[in-house]
Amino acid sequence: MRRVKYLNNRDLLAEIHKSKGTYSSFVETDDHIFDVIVPTLEKINIRSIALAKKNRAKKLTQLAWETAKEEGQKKIKLTDFTVSPRKIDKT
Repeated sequence: MRRVKYLNNRDLLAEIHKSKGTYSSFVETDDHIFDVIVPTLEKINIRSIALAKKNRAKKLTQLAWETAKEEGQKKIKLTDFTVSPRKIDKT
């Protein structure tokens, strides 16, 4: 019998977010991409900002690597495209 893979809450929220982004309109193309979601404004602190920077760096690294892969570059390494969270500005 084949094992059933269930979605966890994080995957489910990510799929809902992708779905909403496809039929909504935004002023900027990057406005629909969130780096971190906090329940209240009081929860915005140094840790949540650091987590958001880390998530943004991970997304930018993955995007740069996938772009290089689609261009047909040979022998690409993920470390060549790594973006440091320290170089990301707070916005």
